[in-house]
Amino acid sequence: MKKLAIILFAISIGLCFGDDFPAGVPTEIFGLVITASINMNIRHDIDINHLAIAGLPHYNYLVEPIAIGLSGTGLADIVVANNVVYPFVSAYYGSAWHKANPYIEIPYDDLILEQVDFEAGSEVILLICRNDPFMQVIFESFTAVYNEAEPHQVNVSWTTTSETGLSSFRLFRNHSNDSEQMEYVQFVPATNTDQPHTYSFVDGNMWVGYTNNYWLKLMDNLNQGYYYGPVSVAVGPPYVPQNKVYTVVPNPCDNEFWCAFGLQDSSLVSIVLLDANNNVVKEICHNESYNATRHMRRVQVWDLPEGLYRIYYWFEQSNGPFYAYGDVLIERQKDIKGH
Repeated sequence: MKKLAIILFAISIGLCFGDDFPAGVPTEIFGLVITASINMNIRHDIDINHLAIAGLPHYNYLVEPIAIGLSGTGLADIVVANNVVYPFVSAYYGSAWHKANPYIEIPYDDLILEQVDFEAGSEVILLICRNDPFMQVIFESFTAVYNEAEPHQVNVSWTTTSETGLSSFRLFRNHSNDSEQMEYVQFVPATNTDQPHTYSFVDGNMWVGYTNNYWLKLMDNLNQGYYYGPVSVAVGPPYVPQNKVYTVVPNPCDNEFWCAFGLQDSSLVSIVLLDANNNVVKEICHNESYNATRHMRRVQVWDLPEGLYRIYYWFEQSNGPFYAYGDVLIERQKDIKGH
């Protein structure tokens, strides 16, 4: 996510006292009220791209972070007044990061940094964030297991040794290794603890005949995050593409049905619906390009009278055409009087 680099300047109070943050004076900057126990000034040569900030584990996913380089003398207590928009406050000094107290998503009190040391041998940076810059998850394992005794289940599990700033996991799946086309599977709340924890989920809607790939998206309190994985598992015997026409569902139908077919090769597909006299009453598709796998088409027939119809399939392929027939009965439910 594109970060908003913000360098804040002192306003009227600072101008009156000669310091950007006069000791003991609540100073409002960018909607936040900051009070320091010593006089402090802003260093304009420090911004959100400072190496100490760029090295944080969740740096690429921060939303509108505020970075303030500070100068001062000795030790300072810095208080950021309680607010719900920017709850994550930390300071860099002595070549290390230090979190404010409290350091939680919804604070109920002011956020306090105690004994910030301006003489500790490094720049002093105040970092105020909407989401946790220290979010980090350490995995011990991430597995997906297909049990042939339970042919419609894949057991997905993962174990973390620690979680920092994590809100939830979101599980995704695809039958290819393409993360751009993966589908959402499940939301799993995080424990957000420094103790090992194991999560598990039973997937009953996986792709049979394919290698299923699973990803985890690690989410913070603003639903920002990154993907972990994939882990892969083969489910059943490999699917071998073949030309095949499946029974339509539902059959009988009333106002619509689904026709399904498989292709052994990339094909131009034409499908038409014929009445009892073999007249074309509906063109479902004409010379549409499909790849070698299974497909489904939804067909609306609310405009056709009841009766038995034939579906004619024509696949134009590199080794010659393939055609097949199927039947569908349109039969609408009668009301209580039989009409």
